[in-house]
Amino acid sequence: HPQTVGPPLPGVEVKLSAKDELLVRGPSVMLGYWQNAEATAGVIDREGWFHTGDLARIEASGHISITGRSKEIIVLSNGEKIPPAEMEQAIAGDHLFDQVMIVGEGRPFLTALVVLNQSIWHKLASAHCFETPNEKELSALCEKELLQRIADRLRTFPGYAQVKRV
Repeated sequence: HPQTVGPPLPGVEVKLSAKDELLVRGPSVMLGYWQNAEATAGVIDREGWFHTGDLARIEASGHISITGRSKEIIVLSNGEKIPPAEMEQAIAGDHLFDQVMIVGEGRPFLTALVVLNQSIWHKLASAHCFETPNEKELSALCEKELLQRIADRLRTFPGYAQVKRV
């Protein structure tokens, strides 16, 4: 089944929680977080089931389909945790941005992938005279403008939850 992640490995048990979270247990599943019993207790229950954080469906054939995440959290390389949905919603409040996705898992900073509203962008570009023959200069001007607009929308977020690239 190419649309699934396949069946569990031999010796690995799987089941779904009441909220359809994929739970796994077996000798190849992690024992816990190194010297962090509290974090381990947060993901491995008393019966030894590892709570993956993945929402899933288990087919009659045993194949597993991942359908989403129970919690959307980005963990930066410094360990800071950020819920991207709130940031994406704040940025999308600026009508220049038709679509927004925050990325940065394991990275030192966040990046916003955006789709701009073409009519608003064209008006903005004309007002700022972004017509320039130098494509590199134009790109820098555009990124600076977009980063400023994003920063304005994220002013109330913590300092580590700021977008550095767009």
